[in-house]
Amino acid sequence: MALQSAERAVTLDDNDNVCHWALGESAFHAGHNKRSLDHMAKALALNPNEADVLIVSGFIQCCAADAGLGFRQIAMAMERNPSSPTWYNWLHGICLCLHGRHHDALMELDRYVPPNPNVMKWRAFALAKLGRADEARAQMADLLAIQPGLRTSMLARHAVEIGRIRDDFLATMRAIGVPE
Repeated sequence: MALQSAERAVTLDDNDNVCHWALGESAFHAGHNKRSLDHMAKALALNPNEADVLIVSGFIQCCAADAGLGFRQIAMAMERNPSSPTWYNWLHGICLCLHGRHHDALMELDRYVPPNPNVMKWRAFALAKLGRADEARAQMADLLAIQPGLRTSMLARHAVEIGRIRDDFLATMRAIGVPE
């Protein structure tokens, strides 16, 4: 539904960067990476200083394409919006996890207070990768207490951002207590 709504928005106003942002982000979550990147590029061409678009574009770049560009876009977003909302840290933390920078990721994820389930999942992953297994298992236990139906099979199906580290991510989730 999000993808259809975003497509309609772009049809109604092809010169609105927010419409292209919505379509780019929706396309990413639907697994259409090239289309996503194209619309994020169009959103940035229409308004290159829009910090919210930059952070989301950086996230998508880190997940699906050019991590160097993605991290530059994330830095630009944070520079353009020095009082940025904590969801910027959330996305940045995921990107850092995806690229093996687990200590930095944990610092970013810890800025999102209180943590939501997605932040808790990535915190647990980062803790596990840092060799802090007891803390990782405790974080995962807290997450499973609020999402008792969470399974690795669900993570595999619904977490588009894990694409590049899928096998390691799922194995780590199993190791810290997420049931099959």
